[in-house]
Amino acid sequence: MSADQAKAGATLPFLDAVKDLLVNALGSRLSPGVAGYMDLFAEDGVLETPYVAPGSTSRLQGKPAIAGFLDTLRGVIRLTDFRLLAAYPAQDGVTVLEYEGTVHLEKQSTRFQQRYIAVLQLRGGRLALWREYTNPLAAGTASAAS
Repeated sequence: MSADQAKAGATLPFLDAVKDLLVNALGSRLSPGVAGYMDLFAEDGVLETPYVAPGSTSRLQGKPAIAGFLDTLRGVIRLTDFRLLAAYPAQDGVTVLEYEGTVHLEKQSTRFQQRYIAVLQLRGGRLALWREYTNPLAAGTASAAS
């Protein structure tokens, strides 16, 4: 990861609500020292979002690719009020989480509620895989932010 990407990944405050949720949900299964969002990932970690609009990126591999993509969302979205609904520890370092939160679309000054299911696979205390399922139609319910 380049120095610029590392800096960007270390400061993604618009994603802190999700980072905090994962740190709390995974607890001691994560290695210590998760200060920023990108600290959650293994160097070769994968972020997948299978339900995206045609032509959108649905799979990113490696911290540089993930940080680079997330940096494009700076000033576009902000995530708040995330809460864990359920956690299902499985086997081989896999955990399934259900959670929800508010997505703020910054440029439109709107927001909407989103529910998520994530399949997380840990390796060495970091995310090797984060596969997140969301409702792609939820953004259509956005209302003016107050």
